[in-house]
Amino acid sequence: MTISIPREWTYSGRTYSLGEKLELGPSTMGSDPLKNPLFEATLKFLVNPFSSNNYANIEKNLIYYFDVNFMTNVAKEIESFEYDEDEYREQVKYVWEQIQSLTMGDALEMMDTYIGTTKLEKDTLNFARTNLLDVGSTTTLVEFLTRMGFKQVIGMSIKGEEGTALWDAAVRKVPFLPALDEIYADETKNYVDIHVREKKNQSGSVTKYITITIDMESVFDKIMEDAEITMQKKPYGG
Repeated sequence: MTISIPREWTYSGRTYSLGEKLELGPSTMGSDPLKNPLFEATLKFLVNPFSSNNYANIEKNLIYYFDVNFMTNVAKEIESFEYDEDEYREQVKYVWEQIQSLTMGDALEMMDTYIGTTKLEKDTLNFARTNLLDVGSTTTLVEFLTRMGFKQVIGMSIKGEEGTALWDAAVRKVPFLPALDEIYADETKNYVDIHVREKKNQSGSVTKYITITIDMESVFDKIMEDAEITMQKKPYGG
């Protein structure tokens, strides 16, 4: 039979949705996993942190769709479900096996459809595909997720956690905390210069002015050296 799960449904007072109606059958367990909407939803879930597309529903609800026992209980109470427990279990098993066997190289190719349409997103994905290290291209997606975390997918050709954090700071505009760690790690590097100036006012009181200058160029030079990153630097605003 064909399994049919409504686009949106409510169970025990909570609404669930993957953004579209889910239809699963023999044709969705063939040689092309992209024909399986549950597999597609999984890819969208994985790219959501980096995509301008709105996959919030998938990120919030996908875990429940992989819980066969939960979905079976739901199907017993919602008449619009066309559902068979054994067949649904096979669909979930198929999707998981496909994800397990997917290499990072293949995953990046598949993500092109879902990553987003902005020039930055496309350029970033193309850069990752072009510069993917050999070990990365043959590493399975599951191995990569277990070892490093999905946030490094786009920065696969950048080595180490520092490189990933640097990429996140540049592309996603998140704070780059390793810079602060580096500033305070070794006082002998003199990244910070503090200049104190006092000015006597007409009333006779003294105003103290403190100027703090941080040599961020040297900070990032050291961070990129440690992360084995080579990149061309341009003046800010240039």
